Amino acid sequence: LQLSDSAEGTVIVRILSEDGVYEFAHAEIETAVIEDSDWNSFFFEPFPSTWGRTFRFRVEFAGDGGEVQVGTSQENEVAHAAYYLPRPELAFEDGTTRIYLNDGYFSRAFIVPQAQIVANEEEALTAVANNQDRLREIVFLELEGQPMPPLLQTAVSPDTQVIVKSYEINQIELAVDLDEPGFLVLSDTYYSGWKARIDGAETPLYRANSLLRAIYVPAGSHTITFSFMPLDFVAGGIISLTTLAFCLLGLLLALRMKRATPAPIDAK
Repeated sequence: LQLSDSAEGTVIVRILSEDGVYEFAHAEIETAVIEDSDWNSFFFEPFPSTWGRTFRFRVEFAGDGGEVQVGTSQENEVAHAAYYLPRPELAFEDGTTRIYLNDGYFSRAFIVPQAQIVANEEEALTAVANNQDRLREIVFLELEGQPMPPLLQTAVSPDTQVIVKSYEINQIELAVDLDEPGFLVLSDTYYSGWKARIDGAETPLYRANSLLRAIYVPAGSHTITFSFMPLDFVAGGIISLTTLAFCLLGLLLALRMKRATPAPIDAK
């Protein structure tokens, strides 16, 4: 932006629909803070992508006097530039519904070589936030009464994959083949009713990265199962069976007593 000596007021930048009828966003800047003949940034509130893909950009000056020139007087120099966050790859589109591909997604289950113990959820969330670019290398565990796992520093091959053999609502079966020990992280919500087993033997299940589940897995080929059997469900089942048993017992006693009662004799 270039200002004349007497320019005092506000520069307004508007983002309009392609036909210029509707305004989607605008930003303002006072001439008093504008660096003459320099780049100035305008920041807009985000708006839905369903409003369009092509927009009109308009710059206005509202003031008592002077003028503001957009651009540069030098030939072959850039007059203005627009920056936006690039969209990920469009995977599906139907009308106004669009689904984009997340290239940085984590698999349903994956292996990491290192673990760090944190004291509580707050520490876990802080650690995750500070290590977002390392979550394929390290997992943050809360013990919550579980034994301390080995804190490994070994390198796990990035090609190590976890095979999902079956995935049901209360039962998950996985297969792994590790050259080195590591931690298997399952991208499902942690809940105390879940149990984990390696080759049929129960193993400690840890809260991972505040939300997920993780177990320590030794080197070698293993079958890993996660099964859901919450204590309240088991207790409810026992109470229900006990109640049913008493009801059946009461019914049997009533029937037996009825059979044992002699029939009345009519006297004439």
